[in-house]
Amino acid sequence: MRIRRYVTDVAVTLHLPAHWEIEVAAMLSQLGYVTLPAEVTEKVYRQLPLSREETAVVQRVPSVTEQLLANIPRLAVVRAILSQYETSTDSVETSPPDPTMTVGEQEIVLQGTRLLRVASDFDTLELRGNTTSAALALMQNRHRYVPEMLDAIGQLSARSKRSQVVKELTLKEVQ
Repeated sequence: MRIRRYVTDVAVTLHLPAHWEIEVAAMLSQLGYVTLPAEVTEKVYRQLPLSREETAVVQRVPSVTEQLLANIPRLAVVRAILSQYETSTDSVETSPPDPTMTVGEQEIVLQGTRLLRVASDFDTLELRGNTTSAALALMQNRHRYVPEMLDAIGQLSARSKRSQVVKELTLKEVQ
């Protein structure tokens, strides 16, 4: 749900038009990973080496997600966002337009892919123990994100962290 929140908050901050497809794609972006064995998921998360068989299983995640969503009506744009997100390594690049989609739908796919990539990569870097500033620095050095989206996610994260207060309480204080 963190990724969905990042995607939604960045879209609002940048005054991008609201599209339910982008939010749904963010919520479903990790769907295929639930099919992985726990030990493979752990290795992926910790960036540990994978065997040939484990690598093959992980590489099938996008097609598993596609199979799970293929027969659900009205999800063509969501599936296109997820497909491009899973197969592209660069959120600034554009893929060839899909002739079956309207220009408006193609724009939603492009924005959704970019938003999902920046939100997902930022979340992954923070989950792996990087500070917000370290995660942003790593991402800026990659030169593969829309700069405005990267700036927005950094501002939102900093604002969110300032509003969080960690307080230690004894059990008696909680009761």
